Amino acid sequence: MNRDPSGYAKEIAKLSVTYDALHAALVSQNGVKVVITEDANDWSKIGEVWPKVKEKLDVKDNSSSFSYEG
Repeated sequence: MNRDPSGYAKEIAKLSVTYDALHAALVSQNGVKVVITEDANDWSKIGEVWPKVKEKLDVKDNSSSFSYEG
């Protein structure tokens, strides 16, 4: 498994948003279950592409989705 946050962020940015891509990578790698944000729109986009990112990076952990509260 590639645990490099910049690699995760790159894939998230390619498929979704760039601004929160590194934040999302760190969230996914550290088992954070809920993200509290004022930017629910970007995080919902990240949540939509996360299954594709997991597949591309062959992530085998329990990070199946993102949950956020805006």
